[in-house]
Amino acid sequence: MNHTKLSVNSIDLVGVPKEPDATVFAVHISLRLDYFTPLNGIIKPSTATLTYAGNDFGSAKIPNIKLPKGHQDLNLDLNTSIEITKIPTLTRMSADMYTSKAISIESAAIIDTSVWGIRYKGNYLQRTFQLAGMNRLSTPPPKVNAIVLRHCSTTKYLIDIDATLDNISQLGFRNVGYLNMSVYYETQYLGYAMSGSPTQGLPRGESNQSFTVTIRNSPVTKQLINRMISGIMGNHAQFHIVGDHPYISPFKILQQALSTFNLSVLYTDGMGKVRIDPDCDMSALVA
Repeated sequence: MNHTKLSVNSIDLVGVPKEPDATVFAVHISLRLDYFTPLNGIIKPSTATLTYAGNDFGSAKIPNIKLPKGHQDLNLDLNTSIEITKIPTLTRMSADMYTSKAISIESAAIIDTSVWGIRYKGNYLQRTFQLAGMNRLSTPPPKVNAIVLRHCSTTKYLIDIDATLDNISQLGFRNVGYLNMSVYYETQYLGYAMSGSPTQGLPRGESNQSFTVTIRNSPVTKQLINRMISGIMGNHAQFHIVGDHPYISPFKILQQALSTFNLSVLYTDGMGKVRIDPDCDMSALVA
């Protein structure tokens, strides 16, 4: 098995349990497998230890895998699960995955194989996998499709934002519940953004992202909104969507993993993509 060429195509987090303290997540893993064997074989179910920067952070279940004989170069799709055992290491890996162009993850397992009904035990398999990172989702940069001032009153403002993100990494996640992010205009806190759907997540590739920003009406935020509107009209409005909100996710592991998320969104299209709904009382913005 150590002569087998093995690489990762993608890893997708596809679901979380209902329990907030859950440590086991459903994942879909796509592998590229290049090997030769003169006989049909089977890899028996086992568990692989996952390591980042020299520290174990979890384990992945390896299901029963059938290996056809001959020279094979194929994609292997696994629906399995990952258990997180060290949240601090996961947090560090998540931060590096978001900011870097690539990271390395090590995996090691002791596997049993079966050929013609004969079982061969204790085969040690270790690999280092290179995974493309998100590079801060900056290439290409986020694209704002629409900004809707939906509600403006003496107590709060609601702004709907629709944007396109391109996650060029080999890691995606979806079906992870509603995400609640902090929103800053330039360097000042503006409000919090709730994702539009519990299934939205951040899948690999290009995706449309919708969320609603809730802003408490106060003298400080009113001044900030006026500055934001001036920036929009001047074709230069700088937003930051940050994972430092204490209620970013109901799941503790995701709270830690997303805590270093910081997405820079520069809007330069003026009023062309801005709409003001009838429920938005403009006097609440300037009064």
